[in-house]
Amino acid sequence: MFPRGFTLFELLVTLVLVGIIAALALPAYRHHVVRVNRSQAMTLLLQLQGAEESHYLRHDAYTATLEGAPPVGLGIPATSATSKYSVSVALASDGQSYVATASPIGSQSQDLECMAFSIDARGRRAVTGTADVQRCWR
Repeated sequence: MFPRGFTLFELLVTLVLVGIIAALALPAYRHHVVRVNRSQAMTLLLQLQGAEESHYLRHDAYTATLEGAPPVGLGIPATSATSKYSVSVALASDGQSYVATASPIGSQSQDLECMAFSIDARGRRAVTGTADVQRCWR
């Protein structure tokens, strides 16, 4: 008759292997999630850019009011859907240009490669962090 079940040694070996795999996979997973959340900043800024252009066509000036209803504001939220980025608009004094910036909030602030995304009235993109614009805005 054969004994049934696992020995303590087999159980410990299995637990050590699962621990090693988890230790290797968890940082890669967290890095992937941070990279995926960058798309929220880009989406929010491109949505803001479209709303600013519509506002400019109607009123011959851009606006810095995001959440206010048109015609005063743009009617878009100041934070992303999952609250990973907040958006702000710096408006020129004549209202003829702007720079919109999406800044990370909470756990997304751990993204040191692509910290804050920005776009201006001419569509020029910029980013703060250790990575370049092309890498972050892809």
